[in-house]
Amino acid sequence: MTGQKIAERQLSAIVADIKVALRHDTKNAIHVGDLLREMKASPEVKHGDWLPLLKSHFDLSESTARNYIKAAEYNEAKSATVADLNLAPSVLYELARGNTFATEVEERILKAAETERVDMDRALEIDDAWLSEQEPEPKPEPEPDPESEADDDGADADEVDDELEKIKEEEAEADAVLDGPSPDLPAPEPQAPSPKEASSLSSFEEGVELLRKVMTQPATKFTTTYIAPSVLESAADFLRQVAATKEKKAA
Repeated sequence: MTGQKIAERQLSAIVADIKVALRHDTKNAIHVGDLLREMKASPEVKHGDWLPLLKSHFDLSESTARNYIKAAEYNEAKSATVADLNLAPSVLYELARGNTFATEVEERILKAAETERVDMDRALEIDDAWLSEQEPEPKPEPEPDPESEADDDGADADEVDDELEKIKEEEAEADAVLDGPSPDLPAPEPQAPSPKEASSLSSFEEGVELLRKVMTQPATKFTTTYIAPSVLESAADFLRQVAATKEKKAA
């Protein structure tokens, strides 16, 4: 859209076009985004007017308007080919955000939308299929070697002899202790944690183990969670502090 075109259009005309576009099906989401971009750039829209205009004329929240605008920008970046695809608005908005799906998954979704309706469930199916392809195939277990098993049997016999010898040495040391002077008492053991501390430690360990399990998956799979980036950063800082404290104690 050129500056000349924006200057020629009256705000009332832009508002009327947006109301018409909002009544149409999901294919007009891009058109609504283009109109909202035009309205936001209008000289009649002053600083501070944007959110009140959205509310008073269309009852749109800022996040909803942002979805429409990002959809229009995404379509423009793809040389205006997305508007012809059979994409649900929810999928279009996630693609426009650019951080929900891997690039390969995005290409598969757009390809599928050429011949079928792709809603969020279908998009997630495509994503899951791609993720399963990334998992390495399990390696077959090697066939047992008879000669190796024979060697193991011999090694087991040697281990039994070593264990018996170790037991004899320990018995001799015990007799020497009983016959000799009283040994120095060991230092008292650290006090066991309270039930509350033990519960906190158990919860922390379980949480870290659960985190390790999901860390094998792409980070993009978790960007749609309700947890704010600031909370994730705080959790990461806490884990780094725990690791640094353990390293100091081990030194």
